[in-house]
Amino acid sequence: MKITLKIFLLVVFVIGNLNAIEKYVVTELPQNANFVALNSAGQVVGSIGNILDKPKACIWDKNNGLKTLDNFQEVASHATDINEKGDITGFVWTSNGRSFPPKEGWSFRWKKEEDLTFSPSAGLALAINNVGDIIGRSPPFLWKNDETFNLIDHEAKDINDQGQVTHCNTDQILTTTGAINVSLTAINSRGNMTGQLQFKDRYQAIVIVKQRVLRLGPSNSGSYSYAAGLNDYDHIVGTIHYYKQGNSAIVWINGEGYDLNDWLLNISEKKIVMNAALSINNIGQILASGSINGKFCMFLLTPESQVNK
Repeated sequence: MKITLKIFLLVVFVIGNLNAIEKYVVTELPQNANFVALNSAGQVVGSIGNILDKPKACIWDKNNGLKTLDNFQEVASHATDINEKGDITGFVWTSNGRSFPPKEGWSFRWKKEEDLTFSPSAGLALAINNVGDIIGRSPPFLWKNDETFNLIDHEAKDINDQGQVTHCNTDQILTTTGAINVSLTAINSRGNMTGQLQFKDRYQAIVIVKQRVLRLGPSNSGSYSYAAGLNDYDHIVGTIHYYKQGNSAIVWINGEGYDLNDWLLNISEKKIVMNAALSINNIGQILASGSINGKFCMFLLTPESQVNK
C-alpha cells in the first residue's frame, strides 16, 4: 500500500535523495531483546532480558551476533543509541520491578570494554552523536565528549553532529497547526527533525524542514501516524494506525509513504507482520518490530541493493 503525502508542491521533499522504494531482506533479531537504535554498520543496540530480572544492555550485528555489555553485573542496564563509530550510550538503574524506562538512573558512554565512563550526575541518556556528545533527560542534560555535564532548560531526544537538538518553537507550531502538543523524536545532519503532532482526536507524524512543518500519514479522525526516526537523506520511518485495522510499519521516501509489509523478501511461509519502524540508517536499513506467526519479534530490514555490500 502506498500512502501519498499531501503537501504543497513547492515544498514536496526536494530535501531527500532520489532513491525509490525497494524490496527488503528480512533478518530476525534475537528473541527477548528490546532493540531501539542502529548505525550504518548494521549494529543494533538495546537490552535483553525481562524488566523484572535485570535486563542487560546489548549490541547485535550480523557478523558477531548478540553481545551484552558485561560491565554492568549488579544493576539493570539499557543501551539507547549507537553512533557511526560504534560508541554506545544508555543508562543503568537498580531493578526493583518498576516500569520501564525507570524514573531515575545513571548514564554511560561505552567505547570499548576498557573505556567506560559514567555521567557525573543522575540522568537517562537518550542519544549520542558522532562527536560523542550525549543528550538525556530526568533531568534534561547535555553531556559533552570532553566530559562537561550541563543541565539544559528543555527536554530533547536527539542530537546531531553540529550540536543541534530536537527542539522547536512549540507555541508557533501549535498556533499554525491547531494541535494541542508537539513531540520531536529525531534530528539529522541537515537539521531536519521528525516527530508528531497531537490533536484532540488523533496523532499525526510530521517532518520539520527549514522551520516548515510538513504533515505525514493519514489526517482522518480515528487514525494516527508516528514518526520515530530519519536518516541524512530525509527518509523517515514510523507507524501508521488505521481504525479497526491495527498498526503498520511505514517508511516515507521522497514524499510518499510505503507500508513495509508490502516490500518484504525471503519470508517464505512464515506469517511475518511489521507493526512499527523504529530507526533507519544512512544505507536504508530499518530496525522494525512486529510478529512471526503471532509471536513478538524484532527485525533488521536491509534494502535488496545493499545485501551483498
